[in-house]
Amino acid sequence: GICTNPALNREYMSVKASEAEVGQSKAEYLPTVTASGSASVTGSKYEKGTYNKNYPYSGNIGLDWLLFDFGGRGARLERMKAYLSSAEFNYNTQLQETILAINNAYLKLLGAKEVLTSAKDSEKSYKKAYEESKRRYDLGLVALSDKLLAKTSYEQSKLTTVKAENSVKQAQGNLATLLHLSPDTSFNLMTPPKDKDITELETSEGVEKLMELALEQRPELKSKESSVTAAKENISAVRSTTLPTLSATGSAGYGDSWRKSNPYQVSTSAGLRLSAPLFTGFADTYKVAAAEYQYRQAQYGLDETKDSIKNEVWASYQDYQKIHSFPHLDLLAQYSP
Repeated sequence: GICTNPALNREYMSVKASEAEVGQSKAEYLPTVTASGSASVTGSKYEKGTYNKNYPYSGNIGLDWLLFDFGGRGARLERMKAYLSSAEFNYNTQLQETILAINNAYLKLLGAKEVLTSAKDSEKSYKKAYEESKRRYDLGLVALSDKLLAKTSYEQSKLTTVKAENSVKQAQGNLATLLHLSPDTSFNLMTPPKDKDITELETSEGVEKLMELALEQRPELKSKESSVTAAKENISAVRSTTLPTLSATGSAGYGDSWRKSNPYQVSTSAGLRLSAPLFTGFADTYKVAAAEYQYRQAQYGLDETKDSIKNEVWASYQDYQKIHSFPHLDLLAQYSP
């Protein structure tokens, strides 16, 4: 399942995409170099003159290097690093969910097969009881109601067997889907040992300590924390777009017109460029405000996740206590009216 589960592989591709975006942000610290060139054929003819052809061509290399932008590119890099961290924790979350889902599907399939075996045994018993009741009725030893009651029980047992067979097929399909196999795949599973010790928690701490442990280790919570960090860095990145930037520029070019008087031309330039936004129709103000609201939204999302995790640990702990104290309680509830 870890190798083939599509949902897990999708999260892994998200991690790789975030890694590439971090590399893209690091590229802002390096200069950009561009090359351009042109070639053409031109002709001219003056009155009573000859027709002249020219074949001018030129090439140019330009350099642009951002020197200072009030921490904008640094904030963008830290933002992408936080997004990468969030993607990695999302992958860890999906990994644990995949393992848990496969474990549950495995046990549900084993349980469904056991129920089917029990249902088939019950069907044989009810069939035998019905045949015996029918024989006794033919001999006049029991009333017709006894025979009909035995027949009804037998028919109900056959329906129970059909339902159990359907449950096995559904459980097989669920497990096969998690393994990225065809739903009609059949499995011959090994039954785990029936040892009560394997269901014991490795810690004797109370539920409060378990909730604290979950808040420290749950990857989905760490993913939310990384999202909060990214939203905070995004505020600095957006604010930097409202401030000036200083860049170094340079270029070198060569041109040739194929003329004897001016056969070629070489040009070079170097300098600094200062760029400052003066008025953008208040767009920058709204962008900063949106980034601040998104940061607060991420904080509320983090608080919501904390509450959800604590409630999940609380509910799971109560279920564990119930099943561990009364291991046959669920089984009795399953067969109770």
